[in-house]
Amino acid sequence: MRVLLRSFQQQGDQRIATERGLIGERLTIGRGTNQDVYTPDLRAALAHAEIVHDRRGPLLMSKTANGVWVNGSPVENAKLEKGDVIEIGRFRLEVLAVGGVPELVLGYEERLTQAADIQQRKASYQTRLDQTGLSLRRLAWGLMVLMLLVGLLLPLGLRYGSSHAGDSPRERAAGQRANPLDDSIWLSGPVSSAHRYFVEDCAACHEKPFRQVRDSACMACHKDMKQHSDDTAMLSHPVFAGQECTDCHREHNGTQGINAQSLTLCTDCHADPDKEFASARLPPASSFSKAHPEFAPRVAVFDAKGGRFMFTKQREAPAQLREATNLVYPHDVHLNPKGIDSPEGKVVMKCADCHQPDSRGVSFEPVNMEKHCASCHRLDFDPDDPARELPHGRPEQIQGVVRDYYYAKALQGGVGVGKAPAVVRERRRPGETLPPGGARAALDWADARAHQTMVDVFERRTCHYCHQVQRSDDPAMPWTVAPVNLQEHALDGARFDHAAHKAQDCGDCHAADKSKISAEVLLPDLNSCRDCHGDTGSTSQVPSDCTLCHRFHIAETHHFGGMPATKLPATHPAVPPKAPAAVPAKPEPAKPAPAQGKKP
Repeated sequence: MRVLLRSFQQQGDQRIATERGLIGERLTIGRGTNQDVYTPDLRAALAHAEIVHDRRGPLLMSKTANGVWVNGSPVENAKLEKGDVIEIGRFRLEVLAVGGVPELVLGYEERLTQAADIQQRKASYQTRLDQTGLSLRRLAWGLMVLMLLVGLLLPLGLRYGSSHAGDSPRERAAGQRANPLDDSIWLSGPVSSAHRYFVEDCAACHEKPFRQVRDSACMACHKDMKQHSDDTAMLSHPVFAGQECTDCHREHNGTQGINAQSLTLCTDCHADPDKEFASARLPPASSFSKAHPEFAPRVAVFDAKGGRFMFTKQREAPAQLREATNLVYPHDVHLNPKGIDSPEGKVVMKCADCHQPDSRGVSFEPVNMEKHCASCHRLDFDPDDPARELPHGRPEQIQGVVRDYYYAKALQGGVGVGKAPAVVRERRRPGETLPPGGARAALDWADARAHQTMVDVFERRTCHYCHQVQRSDDPAMPWTVAPVNLQEHALDGARFDHAAHKAQDCGDCHAADKSKISAEVLLPDLNSCRDCHGDTGSTSQVPSDCTLCHRFHIAETHHFGGMPATKLPATHPAVPPKAPAAVPAKPEPAKPAPAQGKKP
């Protein structure tokens, strides 16, 4: 991503602008001196935010729990458009242009000097007595009455009015805590980190004094929050009809969050879902450690008739899960601890060589031939010209590429192949033409050599090593290659953060070093999770309530690589609408292909 940063400074009556160009995957913003945009303000974190570029355009992502102010509103992330204003402390960034070259133009300005900013904030905290409408005398009398009431009369009433003869100390203490006039009602408690950026604006949540927070106050910010189901009939059930936001989310209970941690909020329904929601066809779940269904991922199934990938949910045991990939890839061969052959000798591969975390750290970037395979599995086809390679993913173009290559060699001459006719072996001067008989013999040799090369490419090496290939009756495309689907299994209604588990070795959960076929999903079973995670209140394991993996509000499907975290499509977008008939699976090789590069 290319960014033009235009800094503005006020010097006297003139506004001076300086420009600086930046190139990189992301633009970092914060108080740290290593940030691309330096904002030395104590209200900014060391790494406060960053801007990345995806297919939708520039995307601002907050790196702190407090969010970032964009156009006067706090957000966690936002797609940037021309005219958007980002405010971080006393610094102001304006999007001047989006798209084109460079992809992003930002204006950067310090609105106030540090001294002026401090002075302005101090002045805003001061309130003069004449602004309150009170005189000193009335204020003194009012404060005296308030001190008598709060400091003397109210404590006396609570002390002698809420206890009863014969009550135990524990019962008296419980009665005082339950008393609605207890002085704890004035102690709001710590605000959660998610709401701390407007901690001084009580009216943002408490729309009316001395009234419980209403749903309308929550929805003012969380207007895009989805319900627990997209079934309107289910939402009209009494279990959901009377629910309010505050039934699950309680503020002023600490900085860690406002989600209720009680398992019963989920298990009241999910322990026996058929009792109230039989039509939902949900398996019972009352405890993660003892009564929880196995993972049910949505995996790819290849429709041979239509030539497309479909996705279906499977509830098989994890070791039995299979997905259609149409790829020949034995993990155990590539993860051999003794290494695999390569032009540079033995190479010991690791999971991270192919599975690289995405920008969020939750899932992984797609695996592709050019980045992860081409260093070993080269696409050259003529030993005399190893730099010439075939186009990957375009089998329909290979026949034309190979024939054109050998036609050119036959007509140019100088081919050092023993069985080639003399007219092909002879060197010719540039521009020299062949007699009709010689040209025909040269082209016949080129046709035969091209055919033999394509047989070798499709049936013996190159395509044959990794793909399912079948001959066809179409002279324009004598071979068909089955379309490939990579790592697009997904979990509905659940999420898993790989970044939170980066201290674990991949093999602790995924038995890839023992996998011999690419169709194995390699999803761990629940017992792998139970080794570390226990129920809420566990003292020997990580306490894990339902919301650690499941959101109450329905979210988008969570993918484990290959696809972005968007709604799962019914068909695979990368597969053409028409494809050859079913390609019979062939046994995967017990040994890797002969090395032609650094690593597969």
